[in-house]
Amino acid sequence: MAELTCVAYQGMIDALTNRSKLAESAFLSTVKVFSEAPDPYPILEATLAELASTEEVTRLAEENAKLRAQVEKAGDINHLRIQLRQKESQTEELVKQKVAQKEAEMAAAMDEKELNWAEKETEYQRQIAESREMVKELKGYQEVASARLTEHDQKLGTIPR
Repeated sequence: MAELTCVAYQGMIDALTNRSKLAESAFLSTVKVFSEAPDPYPILEATLAELASTEEVTRLAEENAKLRAQVEKAGDINHLRIQLRQKESQTEELVKQKVAQKEAEMAAAMDEKELNWAEKETEYQRQIAESREMVKELKGYQEVASARLTEHDQKLGTIPR
């Protein structure tokens, strides 16, 4: 029995030894795999940087969209400015035409008034000439009448001297 116990004891020790070797072998192969694996820190750092750049890309995309909207608005503003300049030039042209038309009307009215004044002046000069002529005639009639009256008075002898 002692021999059997020794054999059983030796079997248990051999099994434990094999098990220990197997565990050490598994542990060493695991350590070897981990030691051959690259350091995860740079990969984690790159992943974080990529995540940050993704956030940056999102932020930049939003900013880009805003800027595009501003550029589009600026394009609309430039278009409106061009339209405003066109309308201003059309308005200026229209004002110039109306001013020219009004100047022409005023010039025609002035010409008509000057013509009327010239006609009135001519009429007044004619009337003045007729009046002078009439005055001359009346003076002549007066002289003739005075001479006749004087002659008549002389005939009658009543000339006061």
